[in-house]
Amino acid sequence: MHAPDLSLSSCISTLISTTMSTTPTLASSSRGRGRSAPTGSSRTPPRSPSRSPSRSPSRSPSRSPSPSAASSSNPTELKCIFTAVVKNYPGDRAPVRVDDHSADVPNHEAVAQFAWNQFNRYIKARATKGPDGKWFLDTTKPDRDWDAEIDDYIQVYVGPKKHYFVKAASTTQERITEKKFKNWLKSGSKEISLTINKYGNEIKTADDFTAFKKDVASEFSETTRGHAPSNNVIKDIARRLKEVHGADFAARDIVWMIWAAWIMEEHSELEIEEAIQMPPPLDIMRLTQPVFEPTHSLLDALRNVSSLSRDTIEGVRAPLVTLRQEFRRVTDAYQQFGRMIETLARRFEALELVLETETRIQDNWEQVLDNLEGYEGWLSGMQYQDDTDHAARRRR
Repeated sequence: MHAPDLSLSSCISTLISTTMSTTPTLASSSRGRGRSAPTGSSRTPPRSPSRSPSRSPSRSPSRSPSPSAASSSNPTELKCIFTAVVKNYPGDRAPVRVDDHSADVPNHEAVAQFAWNQFNRYIKARATKGPDGKWFLDTTKPDRDWDAEIDDYIQVYVGPKKHYFVKAASTTQERITEKKFKNWLKSGSKEISLTINKYGNEIKTADDFTAFKKDVASEFSETTRGHAPSNNVIKDIARRLKEVHGADFAARDIVWMIWAAWIMEEHSELEIEEAIQMPPPLDIMRLTQPVFEPTHSLLDALRNVSSLSRDTIEGVRAPLVTLRQEFRRVTDAYQQFGRMIETLARRFEALELVLETETRIQDNWEQVLDNLEGYEGWLSGMQYQDDTDHAARRRR
């Protein structure tokens, strides 16, 4: 009879194979769920909570407000109704009422922008007093797109109180701010009264306005016996039109005079300065011809444009090549990153299998210990049997 292999590695291999054969399989358990200990495990099951939340069957789930109800309770736009009058100066007692306008505006800044877009056509060139004490029209103001000095041209009243669009308000005056706009939203609409100062706010009194008209319109006030503009006035306006627009339009002298006569007929004396700066109406533009540059100047301009285009293309080509290379490098790195993710996923799966095996071994460790105790008893018996056989052989 041969003695069995008593090496430690062979013993452990035998024990693990025995344990695996007696352990129930866990292949059917889905990942992510808690593992239950097999029969014979010494693990204590987790305690259930002493108090579990209970739901009252009589309670119904809370209902969320409908979109229409939410929009009506929390409006995001304010309906502004603008009424406006136009004055020659702030103290003018004969204002002219203009058409009302309304709009749905989303914020306090849009209130000022809408008011400017709708009513700046009633504002003329700004009346300014020079260092010599004489009035003149500053045709560079206002800026028609948006003028930050809107409060110098348009006075705002919400109810009896005067407000400002942009300027900082004083203790007795208020400014249209974001906070005030949010309070207005609760009412859904707001009526805003505007007083438009046609020439700005530097003209304060009727005497100032009279002096302003005298200084600005005196040169255009000369008339014939029939109260028509005199020939000198027409010629002077035609000369100034040619100075302003001569670089853009070519026409005979009679056309410039027709244009000047149209300005005198369609505009008041105070609006002539601003009208001279404006382009001609379509009927008069048809009588003019655009001014063309000589042919060689156009060719030179085309050559310059072609040269600039070629230089631009050459300058852009190298960055494009670099960008293409960088894009290719990023694409390769992204693909490599994807492969690394797949490798990590496989390793995590293998690690999960190892952890499951370790868990099964830990759960059945008592059984392993029992097997080890049985193995020790068997080993003692085998040792005793060997000693007995050896003693018997010696007696012989």
